[in-house]
Formats: sequence, C-alpha cells, structure tokens
Amino acid sequence: FFGGPCEAREVVSRQSGMRWVQRWMRIKRGLPEGFHLTHHGYLRVLTPDVQSLQTGLLSLHLLDDTPSGLILNEKADPAISSDLQAAFQRIFSGDGDHDRAWAKAGVLGPSLTIPIVDRQLGLGQWQGFYLCDFLGDDSSGDSPDIEGRERYLVATYQELPNGRAKIWDHPVPSRGTHPLETPPVLNPGDSPGIPGISSSSESPDISGILHTLVRHTSASLALRQSPGATATTRESLGFPGDAGAGHAHRIEASPRDIEAAMSEVCPDEWTRDVPFQHDYEGMDDMPGHVKSAILGAHAASPVNGNNHRNHHLSSSLGRQVELWEHRQCLCSTREVVACLADTDLVASKQIKIGSSGSSGDSGIVDVSGDIEDALGEALAGVSVGLLHVWAPEGSSVVTCGGTRAAQATKDQVRAMMGRNEDQDEGIRRSIQQTILGHHVSIPIRDGRFLLPEGHDVFVVRGDQAPSGDDAVTVVLQGATG
Repeated sequence: FFGGPCEAREVVSRQSGMRWVQRWMRIKRGLPEGFHLTHHGYLRVLTPDVQSLQTGLLSLHLLDDTPSGLILNEKADPAISSDLQAAFQRIFSGDGDHDRAWAKAGVLGPSLTIPIVDRQLGLGQWQGFYLCDFLGDDSSGDSPDIEGRERYLVATYQELPNGRAKIWDHPVPSRGTHPLETPPVLNPGDSPGIPGISSSSESPDISGILHTLVRHTSASLALRQSPGATATTRESLGFPGDAGAGHAHRIEASPRDIEAAMSEVCPDEWTRDVPFQHDYEGMDDMPGHVKSAILGAHAASPVNGNNHRNHHLSSSLGRQVELWEHRQCLCSTREVVACLADTDLVASKQIKIGSSGSSGDSGIVDVSGDIEDALGEALAGVSVGLLHVWAPEGSSVVTCGGTRAAQATKDQVRAMMGRNEDQDEGIRRSIQQTILGHHVSIPIRDGRFLLPEGHDVFVVRGDQAPSGDDAVTVVLQGATG
C-alpha cells in the first residue's frame, strides 16, 4: 500500500520538553473501490515511532483529494471487507455515484487517533486499520480523473508524560448507549489552561483534551449532548425551550431506544437479507461492525481541571462521551483506553462562524477562514502540531472536498435516518448529528493546515440549530518555534 520514501520531522517542544514527530507516507493508487485491510502494512511503518514513546498519541490523517476514509474494524475475517462494502452500498442510496462517494467519505472521515500505552498502540486484539476507497481507480462518469494524483498518510506522534494513559474495563450492562465513566487515575497535575477562553461556567478554562478509544469492533464511542442540556440545546434538537419534565425524559431516552433508532441504519435482519458472510456470532454480529465503522471507536473531549474527573465523562461543551454497545451483550464489560493530552497547549478560541464562510440556505458553513484568522500568530508559530475543532450546539463538523461534498453528506445522513416515520424526531436529529460527528482534527506543519487541495472544514447546521451566534471551539496543540 505504500510507495516511495517516508519524510519525517521531529521537534522537541520548548514548552514541555516532549517530542512531536510527523511522518509522511505516500500511498499507492490503483486500489479498487472498497474497504481494504491495511493493518499489517501500516504497523510495519508505524511501529518504530510508536515504540520510541512510552506514552502518547498517534493521529493518522489521509491527505487525498478524492473520496476516501480511515476506519478501525475487525481484522480477523476477510469477509468483513466485502460485507462492509455491501452494507454501504445499501445504506447510501440515490442518484449520482460521485455524491454518494463523497457522502461515505464525509461520514467515515479521513483520520484516526489512537493512544500509545507502554510503547504500544492501544488497540484491541481484533482491531485493525482499513483504508476505504469510494471511487477506486475508475475515472469514468462524473468521477474525477485520479490517475497520477498523489495521496499521503500523515502520522503525527505526540509524546505525553508517563501516567497520562490508562486501560480499564468499563461496565456494559446492556445493548445501547451508556455514559462513559472516567477512570480516577488520570490527573492533569498543575495544567494551567491556555489563553483565549475566560474562566466562567459558560466558557471554562480548557486544560487539555481527553482522548478515549473503545478496544472493540462492535461498539463505538460518541460525543452526544448531555442530559443536563441547556434550553438552547433542547431547541436545537427539536424540543420546546421551556424546561418541563417531558423534555428531560425525551433527551434521556433509554439506551435501547437510541440503539433501536441507530439500528434503522443497519438492521440485524440484513445479516439474512443482504446476506452478510460474517455471521459467526449471530444476526447482530456484522450489523454491529457496520455501526462501529460509521460512528467510530474514538472520542475527543476538551476538559478543564475538574470535569474529566466527573463520574460521567462530560466535556466543557455540554456534551458527554457515550459508549455504544451495538450487540446483545456477550460480556459485562468492554475495554476502553483513555489518554489525557494536557501539554503543549498553544491556544484555544470560541470562534463565531459565518464571517468569512458562506452558507446560503443549506446550513453548510465553511469555517476554515474564520479559524485561520482567529488563531493568527499562534497558528503561524507551530512547527508540528494538531488543531482540534468542535461543532456548536445542534450542529456537526466535517472535513471534505467542497460545499457540494458536505451537502451530499448531510443529505445522505438525513435520508438514512428518515426511513422510519414513527421514530422520535428529537432522537432522530440527535443521531444525525452524532453520525456526522462533533469533532475533527487537522495536522499542522509550519503554521499551515495539512488538508488536501480543495478540502475545508465545514459546520453542518442541524435543521433547528441556532444560526445567529453559534461558535466553534478550537484547541491548538503543538511544538512552537
């Protein structure tokens, strides 16, 4: 899968003394459309750098100007690839192969983040890397001609102090969603926070980012709005603004209700109807892998000095991290790895969107220019780093190749969640936003975003999201100088 030499840069942070390593790897073209298990090839390239770090983070980003993505899923059975392809062909429907391809790429995303624990990737036994190509080497029709175009995998390694990562068994009492409980061993120490956000209940100091990864291929992690949501949040999800008892009941829908709504995307019956080849553990086996691919195994949450130690892990944005179990539980726990990145914090901002982007009536807003303008000299001073962006309340955030691609992604997600007219509208909107995603990360090199040509960061506003004063939250980490 790799061609040509790797280019690497290593920088020691003057702020923390921690190492940042960024490596570029050219990825070969000519793969057919589909889900390609690239795990062993990736490990050969990544392992030397991983083993040089006792504790840290690995962030992988695919720089490709055609629709593609990166996921974690089961590596033990070759049938997983063909079953994922069959499921996605059925989930993403409608006219226009090009728009469907960009929608698939928009949902899966071009990046993965994996904690490094004791010089090893914090992956589960059965988890493996997949490279997802949604146009393949066919340049016919309205697909762009990809022959001769280069694409890269960028690996950014962030060294962290020892003790910032932990693997633990999290209880999973049933199929459905469960608020993630944070392990008490994580301690941010004397992390002072970073400039740009004042100390208040509305905008708390951000002292770090807590990364969590579920080490299982039929479960997911996701940021969803916390049950104690504000009136604005309730309105953005389609609920009335007054705080009556019924609203709390609807936001705090049972885990089974939420998983049942997600199962509209890929029902258990597809194991028989498609049919799926991977059915060793029952009707919910392959559908669980499909949902895990769509929602992802990783969640990133900005935290202040206190909220990462709450009983339920909630971010400073009013969202909580939830573990989604997609199968009838065969065990009572799932392994989760957490990593607290609280060093090399350069800047944070809450940036009002729409001043340089254009949304029209579609609810799609390009926020790349707003972010660059707001970060200014702080961004320019970063040699190697990562930028994290979280969506406003009632909205999602994606990186993809233009407004058309972002719109295609929004339309496809709306269509996949609109098949059951009896479904609760509030739950439907909440899951739509979760599928699109509340967080993206972007590698930084020499003060510039590393994005493919024509790609930008887009906020995808929900149907009833506020549009007058909404803001993205950004955190910039890296080595300066």
